[in-house]
Amino acid sequence: MFAAKCAYAGLIAYASREDVARSVAPHATPEILHTRAKRLDDLLRDNLKTNAHLIYDAITHAQRNELHLREDEIIEMGWNLTLHNIRDRLLKLCTGKRSRTAQQVLAHLDARATRALARRNLSLFAICAYTQGDGPLAAAALDNALDSDPSHGLSALTNGFLRGGMTPEEFRGVLQRLQYPPDL
Repeated sequence: MFAAKCAYAGLIAYASREDVARSVAPHATPEILHTRAKRLDDLLRDNLKTNAHLIYDAITHAQRNELHLREDEIIEMGWNLTLHNIRDRLLKLCTGKRSRTAQQVLAHLDARATRALARRNLSLFAICAYTQGDGPLAAAALDNALDSDPSHGLSALTNGFLRGGMTPEEFRGVLQRLQYPPDL
């Protein structure tokens, strides 16, 4: 528990770029990922509804150290985060006081979601890391996201800002000036 609290507080430094990259790599076995992909297909066939509340609720539970997600919640949240209107609403969390907790939830989802869902969600994880000043972690997450989908706009834009040398403070300012969809 101590190691987890230190990592969450940002006190853990990585020994190498490879260690950083491993921290944003999927942790679920191929069999589990295949099962989740099949379950997503079933949920979509059953007319899965959009539900940003699942994500906000997960962030609230994480703040209380009570983040326990069922398989279907992992799949549903991963799918919901692929939707632009939901992902855009969550951008606000990347600049606010819940940024570190949002990053924790996104890391949890990324490690457990299917590759197709997780890689696209890494853009939000990278934005959280970037706004908190963790450029190497943001860069590793963006590399994974862009390897999966080089045309993903949010990842490419964030990567351009990061590699172009924009400071985290300047980047937060850009995000704060964006027009966001209305809150839920």
